[in-house]
Amino acid sequence: RVTARQAAARGDWLEALAGRPHWLLLADWGSADLPRLLEALAADRRQVWLEVGGAADLDRVPAGLPFHGWAGCGADAGGLSGAESSFVLTQRLARLDRPFLIRGGIGVHTAAACAVAGAHAVVLDDVLHLLRESALPPRWRHLVERLGLTDSAAVGA
Repeated sequence: RVTARQAAARGDWLEALAGRPHWLLLADWGSADLPRLLEALAADRRQVWLEVGGAADLDRVPAGLPFHGWAGCGADAGGLSGAESSFVLTQRLARLDRPFLIRGGIGVHTAAACAVAGAHAVVLDDVLHLLRESALPPRWRHLVERLGLTDSAAVGA
């Protein structure tokens, strides 16, 4: 997952991935620069997914652009996120003609619900830090285990 600015500045890193199968989730893009950016990011075995947070983002994407699918980022996701909940966004993306994945507030049961709704994939963010294989130090793991819905806040735009 990279922002449009990071993708433009990290050409060497993205070039190293060319020819290897990978997904690139493009976040924080501008509609005016999107056609040029997608052309620059095109590479064999790379799937580019556009991150959207709601109807306003979907309306900003010109028709016919070459990208693989939508990466829905609901308001319940950490970091830069959309205005709609993952649940509402899933319903909106399910009506479109491209594959989609969902990020934000996804656990075991909601992942299954997203699959039933037609999601191609889900992104498990902070939940992965609690896996046995995680390198997260015990002190931080203890803090993450106790986080709840009221422990987040929107800051800025």
